[in-house]
Amino acid sequence: MNHIDIYTTDEQGNHYDIEMQVADHHNIAKRIRYYQTASSMEAYDKGQPYE
Repeated sequence: MNHIDIYTTDEQGNHYDIEMQVADHHNIAKRIRYYQTASSMEAYDKGQPYE
C-alpha cells in the first residue's frame, strides 16, 4: 500500500479529509478534489434551497 485516505466527520459535524502518500503517483489533486466534492454533497440537505 502506498497511500491512505481518511474521510470522517466529528460530533460537531466538521468534516476531515486526510491524504497521505508515500509514493508520487501524480494524482493527489484528483483524490483531494474527490473528497472535497463528497464533503460538499454531504453538507446539502436534500430538497432544500441552496441559499
